[in-house]
Amino acid sequence: MNGLLDDRRFQSLASEGSSVEPVSNLMTLGDLQKQDLINWFLNRQLPFELLGVFLHELTHHWCFHSIVGTSLTLLRLQIEEAIVSQRCATEIGFAVLTRNAVRFDAAIAVLRPLAEGLALFAEHNAELGESPALSLPSHWGLQLFLDRGQPIKSAQVIDYFKMFCWEYRVSALAIGRKGNLLTQPLRTNVGGYLPGYLTVRNLYRMALARTNRFRDTDLFLNYLRDLVFGDSQLAFLLQDSSLGGMDAVNAIAEQLAGRFSLLNSADLDERVKSFEEIASKGDLRHPEAGVPPHEWSIFNSANKTESALDLLRVKMRDLTAFRDYHQSSEWELRITAYATLLQRGLVRLGYIDVRVVVNEHGRVVAYDGENPIIAGNALSQAQLGEGPGQLVFYLIQDVGVPMLLCLRDGKLVAHFESPGSNMSKDKVSAIVSAATFGLIRYEASKVLETMLQSLLNQNDEFQEAMAHAEEITEGVYWHKALLFVIPDQKREEAYLAMEETGFLGLLGDDEELVYALAALSLAAAGHARPDHLETVFSKLNVNFELCLTKLKEVQTACGFPLFELIDLPPGPGGPALQFLHSFV
Repeated sequence: MNGLLDDRRFQSLASEGSSVEPVSNLMTLGDLQKQDLINWFLNRQLPFELLGVFLHELTHHWCFHSIVGTSLTLLRLQIEEAIVSQRCATEIGFAVLTRNAVRFDAAIAVLRPLAEGLALFAEHNAELGESPALSLPSHWGLQLFLDRGQPIKSAQVIDYFKMFCWEYRVSALAIGRKGNLLTQPLRTNVGGYLPGYLTVRNLYRMALARTNRFRDTDLFLNYLRDLVFGDSQLAFLLQDSSLGGMDAVNAIAEQLAGRFSLLNSADLDERVKSFEEIASKGDLRHPEAGVPPHEWSIFNSANKTESALDLLRVKMRDLTAFRDYHQSSEWELRITAYATLLQRGLVRLGYIDVRVVVNEHGRVVAYDGENPIIAGNALSQAQLGEGPGQLVFYLIQDVGVPMLLCLRDGKLVAHFESPGSNMSKDKVSAIVSAATFGLIRYEASKVLETMLQSLLNQNDEFQEAMAHAEEITEGVYWHKALLFVIPDQKREEAYLAMEETGFLGLLGDDEELVYALAALSLAAAGHARPDHLETVFSKLNVNFELCLTKLKEVQTACGFPLFELIDLPPGPGGPALQFLHSFV
């Protein structure tokens, strides 16, 4: 695959700067302001207030920059190719298209709540412990949020970052975000945020009973992500062209449920130990473009993993073959297919609207009003003149280096690396091409999606399969989300109460109590002393004892485990201690 990076047609088509969709229509990391983006590009440091959204969105990128994510991307590209090439116009071609679309949409439906749950767990719960196997979000959180101006010893960095995260999580901003989560519906067909989050929390509780290694919650995040999104069997299943209809939905759901059950396996501690040894070497932390290296597939044999990788390589080679096609749209589909796979390693942080000038000396200057923001060499094909444009900021996942694209009138005129970057020219060229095509592809993908839906709207097989996918996804997650609510009657009552408004329904529409639960769950995600929590609550102008009493009453009445108080026996010469732990 690396040879494709040297293909001049690929490089030149990207650098010619086909018009791209305005970035305002595309997803960005969060509400980064202009100065935040500039400071990040120059100093590689992000502001305190964006820690939560950074951890959340980077986890999404990380989950799908995986063997399962690559398989999904390839499946989507196969669907688009069938439309562009009109292979779906034949009866056989349409049958293949339908089966592919069922597997793709069913997998997205089944995996979306988990992806949201992992991102929310990263934002609200994951905390670094003793394990050297850092998750990607924590790894870059350490790099991009700590104040480099402060003299912190290397041995203290982890503790400093843990305190940094805790201070963010007890801020009004973080509590507001958690409170919003707790009032989401418990249904999976409206985003799946709350059922996905509670599922991950309960899977953690189940796994912790098997291994104390997961007292390191960041390690659990790392392990669960790889358990599902690193599942080579699921990646292989998604490419099984013979599988369609309800059989495909059942197979995907059963594979996911099987992976969940492995967190209760008798040998989990040994599995996690092995995972730590490999993950701490960086093999999983820095995936390359295309199919990420996959030297470790939890609970899958090496032969099965290699078979899945071989299949994905063949599919990728077919989709990105640079041959001379008579139809330019088909050739451009292949060139953008490769760029699509490359750009999975890019995280778009945000953009700035600017005025861009290219002068007669081959220099480009981006202005905010009359103030220059950045200047550098223009691309050779950039035309003289000025016009409205944008600076688009990226984080390159595998190396953590900022990259900046400069667009004018929708065309690429320059790109910039942050100070101190040591990337090779080939690497930079490939990344610029991928990012540019990522912008171009946005509008084309919307058109193809509209065409696909028009083909499938009246297709009974597809519609029945998707209705089944919605039903089976709901069944998987509502059970896991309420796993520890007992007895069964209480579980059904809890679901009915939480179906539309989450914990707001469970807590009798008491918004202040939901806010208090959000604060308690963040401040006591690990173990916290009640007197410490009382101090936190006093700063929020909330009566800690009163809230604890009300939540205890709900916990008893509903059977929903919200928190527990733990009494530790006195140590040598020390008093007995009491800690509070939140399950939410």
